[in-house]
Amino acid sequence: MSAVFFPHTKKQNSKKIIEYFALSFSFFALLATSTQLFEVFNTGKNILDSFLWANTGTQKLYFSIKVDSITAFFQFSVSLIVFAVHIYSLVYIQTKKVFYYGILGLFVFAMQSLLAQNNLILFFVFWELIGFSSFLLIDFDKTKSSARASTKAFLLNRLGDVALLIAIALLFNYSLSISELKTVFVSIPYSTKIIIAIGILIAAFVKSGQFPLSTWLFDAMEAPTSISALLHAATLVAAGIYLLIRMEFVFQEILIIKNILLVVALFSVIFSAITAYFTTNLKKELAASTVSQLGFMAIALGVGAWQAAVLHLFTHAFFKATLFLGAGFLIEKNQTKEMTEMGKKNYKKIPLFFILYGTALAALVGFPLTSGFLSKEWILKETLSNYFFIGIGLLLATFLTAFYGGRQLQAIFFNEKNNNKSKENKISKKQKWFWYMPLILLFMGSFWFAFSFNPFKPNENYWLIYLPKLSSNMPNYFQIWLPVLVICLTILGILLGFSTKINKQLNRIKILSMTKNYFLWQDKFFIYSFWKPITQTAYFAANAVSKKEISNSVTQKKYFYLGFILSLLDRKLDILIDNFSKIIVVLGYFLAWIDKYIIDFSTHFVVFLIHHLGKYLKSLQNGKVQFYLLILVFVLTLLLFWLI
Repeated sequence: MSAVFFPHTKKQNSKKIIEYFALSFSFFALLATSTQLFEVFNTGKNILDSFLWANTGTQKLYFSIKVDSITAFFQFSVSLIVFAVHIYSLVYIQTKKVFYYGILGLFVFAMQSLLAQNNLILFFVFWELIGFSSFLLIDFDKTKSSARASTKAFLLNRLGDVALLIAIALLFNYSLSISELKTVFVSIPYSTKIIIAIGILIAAFVKSGQFPLSTWLFDAMEAPTSISALLHAATLVAAGIYLLIRMEFVFQEILIIKNILLVVALFSVIFSAITAYFTTNLKKELAASTVSQLGFMAIALGVGAWQAAVLHLFTHAFFKATLFLGAGFLIEKNQTKEMTEMGKKNYKKIPLFFILYGTALAALVGFPLTSGFLSKEWILKETLSNYFFIGIGLLLATFLTAFYGGRQLQAIFFNEKNNNKSKENKISKKQKWFWYMPLILLFMGSFWFAFSFNPFKPNENYWLIYLPKLSSNMPNYFQIWLPVLVICLTILGILLGFSTKINKQLNRIKILSMTKNYFLWQDKFFIYSFWKPITQTAYFAANAVSKKEISNSVTQKKYFYLGFILSLLDRKLDILIDNFSKIIVVLGYFLAWIDKYIIDFSTHFVVFLIHHLGKYLKSLQNGKVQFYLLILVFVLTLLLFWLI
């Protein structure tokens, strides 16, 4: 609002007034949502309010607000992250473009209103407002690349918006109240249900950046880092998962759409994780990581464990905001976005930042006793219990997450070589605390105790105690072996990702390193499947080209494309054989590492154990009858206690 009163001011004092006014406003918003959260948490009651908004003649439309435990906690987390972003912006946004705070306020207003909205039409209005304000924020720097990124985001999100609008139009004659839809949905014809489910699925996939609609999310990193933290932590991309959470009953009833959701989300999870590993740009790696984590949530919804998706959405908001804000500090300090150029031994130079960022990274990879482990393990248990093969895919994704997390940790903090050609930017101690303060605010959200008393029982989390209990068919042995397996996969992934030798060998394999173009391939898919057919059809229609001319041009092009495809196949076959040989070499390195550090260690440990056990057990054979009687009495006493 203050940006409206000071639109083009050049005075530094006026800029400071606007900055601190925005900061104060975000702080009061945090207090209000905190009060609301504890009220809902203590009473267990929902906050409801509505008034007549419009009358269509056939139906009355109400401006309806509903705040339950999901809304209350998510509004609180959004407010906390927004407050942290405002503190961060004091040192990060070095510009006289004071309208930044105006657009940021519009963006947050739209998200908070969407969370509390119970009417589908108004939900769509705020959904659109989020898309519009994100378009403005992505293009905040007004560069050629940011303009292209914001335009792509705007156009692709329109595809999801049209799909959602069709679903709402089909629901119009039944009910527009989100809280009533679950009971009403049963009476809708099956064919209509399928179209509604498809519309909701496409809208959620576009917003959350799932395949093949995630290409815009990668390019959206052209926005300032403070905006990236908001887009990826608790607002724009989270809105898609929030829609799936509110409409989870749709996918439990339409099984074919649910299966599509599971398969596509699993594909996104795995390929986004591989892309994150082969991406050296820090912000883009975190963006690919977000797509992968949102895929985890989508799978949880598909298997019926929407409560687990809610918890992972909350935990992810905290540690991902910490990572993005931390990335902004590293970029400012090193004057580069490339992880390999982030300086030498940063864990010694910036120890406090290393602890804050490292803890958030541990939560991302699902390290034990972190909030990420708490929520991710719940998703894995429920998925393996209901869809075993999808669960195996998620275990692979867990390993891959730890793999690129270990590589990022090594590149940023433990790099032995200083590859940074530009000089590091010196940040004063006073400024450094403004950078660190937002990270400290969000720091506790990376630990399990912020959400649950027990680090191995996420279903007992105390913030979502009023949600319907999840009826799980999870076998009892999952409680024991699955956490152990997840911990082993995570530690193995971190160790392998930390190995510079393995990283170098993997990057030499062209067929694997090409996966960093995963988002670029989606660009090409849209260009050749949608953009070119539409523009060429429009061209022919506009120029009134005759059928004969069209057919002749098509015939001539057929032979050209056939020759091109054959030559391309020949080249690709050579590349495939070459890459296959490289994969065998890397596999040899990997097996040699396992042989040296796991098999050899296990063998030497067993020999060591047997040797020392034999040495100590030998002393028991001392030939003294009294000593043998003492052992016998001790064993009989233990047996007696066990029988009792």
